[in-house]
Amino acid sequence: MTINNPNKGMQCVALDENGVQCGEPGRPSQMAGLRIVTCGEHYREAFCAREAVAESTYYLLERAGVIAKHTPGWTYIVRLNDGTVKIGTVTSESERNLARRLRRVGKAYNEGIPVEVLALLKGGRSMELKAHGMWRPLRVTNKNGERFNETPELMAWIAEQGIDPSGKAVVEAHEEWRAEQLRRPQPVDLFADCDW
Repeated sequence: MTINNPNKGMQCVALDENGVQCGEPGRPSQMAGLRIVTCGEHYREAFCAREAVAESTYYLLERAGVIAKHTPGWTYIVRLNDGTVKIGTVTSESERNLARRLRRVGKAYNEGIPVEVLALLKGGRSMELKAHGMWRPLRVTNKNGERFNETPELMAWIAEQGIDPSGKAVVEAHEEWRAEQLRRPQPVDLFADCDW
């Protein structure tokens, strides 16, 4: 059976400083309302640039005193197995969506291992942007996801934030599920050390 890959043959359209197209294999993604073909490296660069603009805009609006309240949703802070902290958001105030997102983060960013929830803040994208802006110097730019290097200062701030009472039941249920998942035997790759 032949599987038709609609992205086969697509090349990254990003240009270098000399105006030469990257040309690496790429796939279409949504950026600024446009569908643009980029390779993984240029997608990350564009994502980080977009985030920097959003964080700067939020900072300027907050400083001007024009932000009355945060956007709806949650901002979660989780620890990943690679030693980084991920600060992400759920733009819905639904507890079901929050629970689903916490499970998906482990699959998408933590090698399938359930993540440890360090903090949960009320407020969606605007709260996330505020946290990203505060900890921008710690941001890890060579990996997908909004990851930050763990430092004593960041961990102290996270501990101060804690778990918002309105999301406590979801986090407790997630931690119970996580403990259950971690108790399960993990598959072993018998050929991991083979060099063939």
